[in-house]
Amino acid sequence: MERGHVVNLAQTGEKCLKIYSERLYGVQSNTFANSHIQPFDVLILDYNLPDRNGLEIGKEILAINSHQRIIFISGYVKDALSRTLNELNVPVEILQKPVSNQIKS
Repeated sequence: MERGHVVNLAQTGEKCLKIYSERLYGVQSNTFANSHIQPFDVLILDYNLPDRNGLEIGKEILAINSHQRIIFISGYVKDALSRTLNELNVPVEILQKPVSNQIKS
């Protein structure tokens, strides 16, 4: 928020899917049927969520909206995670934990 971003937080995968579905439905009802709809500029999904893993959530989101940009964040080794995320068959980005909010000059 400090930098002007609007952030929606979800503590679980199920809550994330609920928020995403509601926003997607709202955007779809106000756009043309063949438009590339992205209710969020980007989703940042933790690979380890309390109820499910982020890969499962990402798959579900991409199944209903293949144009959504997703960044996965994880404390796992980036190379190992990259192999797993190849299952999505879409470009995704990975942020390695810990992540700093400091701007580097």
